[in-house]
Amino acid sequence: MFFTKRKIITPWTLFTLIYLMFLNAVNAQSLDQKQILSQFDEIVDYRNSGIYFGKPNTPYPNIDEENHPFFEYLDYQNASVTYKGQPYLDLQIRYDIVRSDIQILPDKKLNLLGITLFSEFISNFSIGNFHFERLEGMEMQKNFFQVILKNPSFSLFKSYVKKEKERLKNRNVLYNEYVLDTTLFILSNGRLEEIKSKKQLIALFPDDKDTLNTLFQRNKSKKMSKDDIIIAVLRDWHSNILNPKSVE
Repeated sequence: MFFTKRKIITPWTLFTLIYLMFLNAVNAQSLDQKQILSQFDEIVDYRNSGIYFGKPNTPYPNIDEENHPFFEYLDYQNASVTYKGQPYLDLQIRYDIVRSDIQILPDKKLNLLGITLFSEFISNFSIGNFHFERLEGMEMQKNFFQVILKNPSFSLFKSYVKKEKERLKNRNVLYNEYVLDTTLFILSNGRLEEIKSKKQLIALFPDDKDTLNTLFQRNKSKKMSKDDIIIAVLRDWHSNILNPKSVE
């Protein structure tokens, strides 16, 4: 287990900090939740917070910008994480797709190695415009799912998997290649269903067959993958659910 030296914050000190934060919020009037959380983090300092509760990263051998196990990029990215129920903003993290882990880069001034957070304490995180959640109570709850759409009728998620495949280079150098695969899932009526085709989608919502057929015809394109067409159809349907109108 990985620990850092922490300052002791007494209940009175914590109360004073929260009170000062509240006064600042009142004085600013237009301060939103993100700004309030950022101010609080600046006062308390991440080094005293639970975000450093984790273990040292286990490095991968022979990875580079073109071949690596992480989401999108090899480098750490600006992100936010909800860890042990506490939101943390303006972090530098990497999403390790192979191990389904989140790595955080501490303040460089601390001279520490990267830290891997304990996955069971992560409820959600965001990297840029990508938001991921853990689906509690589901068979695949150890995985994180990208949230694409959410409405009263269904939620659309996307999972990312990278498989390690051994390759031989120049007949004598063995290395791992990281191959990405994605899958769409729909959560409806408490059930998480994998969706790979128009047929599967319509089977899940038989009462809306005519509407979905119309939307598939509207969004049909040879330049789009099957997953992209399904996402486009569900985005259209999502808009129709939230703002009812006829689909022609």
